[in-house]
Amino acid sequence: MSLTYNLTYIRHRFLLIHGIISLAYVSLYIVLVSQGHTVVKDAEAEKAALRMEESIQVVAAYCRQQHIQVNSVDDPLQTGLVGPEWSPITTTVGQLEAKRTTLNPGFASLVVSMLKKAGVQHGDQIAIGCSGSFPALLIASLSAAEAMDLQVRLIFSLGSSSYGATRPGFNLLHIFQLLKDHQFTSVQPLAISPGGDHDTGLDLEPETVDHIISQIRASGYPLLFESDLQKNLAKRWTLYHQHTDHPVKAFINCGGAWANLGESSSVLHLPPGLIFTAEIPLPAQQGMIHRMLIHHIPVIHLLYIKGLALKYNLPWDPVDITAFRSQPVSPDRAPWRAVLPAVLYLLYFGWILIHWYMLKNISGK
Repeated sequence: MSLTYNLTYIRHRFLLIHGIISLAYVSLYIVLVSQGHTVVKDAEAEKAALRMEESIQVVAAYCRQQHIQVNSVDDPLQTGLVGPEWSPITTTVGQLEAKRTTLNPGFASLVVSMLKKAGVQHGDQIAIGCSGSFPALLIASLSAAEAMDLQVRLIFSLGSSSYGATRPGFNLLHIFQLLKDHQFTSVQPLAISPGGDHDTGLDLEPETVDHIISQIRASGYPLLFESDLQKNLAKRWTLYHQHTDHPVKAFINCGGAWANLGESSSVLHLPPGLIFTAEIPLPAQQGMIHRMLIHHIPVIHLLYIKGLALKYNLPWDPVDITAFRSQPVSPDRAPWRAVLPAVLYLLYFGWILIHWYMLKNISGK
């Protein structure tokens, strides 16, 4: 009887002690993981998000005033930054949900966070290469640069994938100029290209390319028209680095411009977000992303939007307008914060089960 009582006592004490330990461990695990998903809320990130939100409002107001047709189904927020699926300047198939997701001002905060992680500081110089596919990402990048007081070397193209800046009469050039007129950016573009196939609109109708070129020339900004990839890169590299005493500290790629991605299929495997190293293809296939990485210039790759949203905890194609005010989580998340403690606990739990089984099978003899 006494032995049975002692065994029961030992078993209960075993459960109590290890139950308390387990509870403490799980509580610590939750704290550790939550620290790895800290919301970015520094002053410059918040300033960038506010600037992007105000910029979007300016574009939306302009579209209303000028009676620019906005599809309320494709663009429920009526921003004017989600264009038609197909138009004369549509170059490739795009994903509607991705375009809507980038309307979140949290992307401007995310760019600030990634720039800081790349080592970019107040007053530094960055380069931006952008297609017409994600006009909101150009706004996010410019908003981040303004918030951090950065010098920007900008080259963009006017061709766009589906649902981007696909309106010939309100393309990325018009959107940029509108924001410049309202003093949301002080950046002077180094050059503008037609975009599309070989950056010269080979996949567009000749009259459409002629119209795009006329628009660029009428804007007063330099025209970049070069179908040879290596010559195109050489011109872009010179534009990014000439007439300045400040080195380029980071390169932001928005969208899938041919000149920025290059012609190697390896570019499809580039992770979204901040990149320090990557597989470098042969020189004849390299894009500006590779050229920057070769020269040890960090790249912020903004193309795979669903991957970015998942990686940084931003809502994917939210239907609730308030969700657009959400902030991205810190990109400093480390997988070991969640995986290693979980593995250790599973080992500990296995040890508990083994010892509990042994206690249950001790005979009273």
